[in-house]
Amino acid sequence: MNQELDKIIEKIRIKEDLAERIGEQAREEYNKIVGSAYQERKNIFDRVKRMYEEKKSKLREEILKQTEEGKARIYKEGEQVLEKLREQKQEIVKKLEEFLISQIDGYREG
Repeated sequence: MNQELDKIIEKIRIKEDLAERIGEQAREEYNKIVGSAYQERKNIFDRVKRMYEEKKSKLREEILKQTEEGKARIYKEGEQVLEKLREQKQEIVKKLEEFLISQIDGYREG
C-alpha cells in the first residue's frame, strides 16, 4: 500500500514538474509574442511618424515654392508697373517740354 502511495505521489510530482515546465514555456512564448507585438507596434509608429515628417516636409517645400513664385510674380508685375510709370513720366516730360517751348515761342512772338 505504501508503495502504491509512493508511486501515485511520484506520478503527481512528475505531472507537477511537467505542468511547471509547460507553464514556463507558455510564459516564454507569451513574452516573445508580447515583445514581437510591441516591436511591430513601434515599427508601425515609426513608419507613420516618418510618413508624417515626409508629408510635412513636402508641404513646407510646396509652400516655400509657391511663396517664391508669388514673390517673383509680384516683382515682375512691379517691374512692369514701374516701366509703364517711366514711360508715362517720359511722355509727361515731353508734353511739358513741348508746352513750355510753345509758351516761350508765344512770348517771343507776342
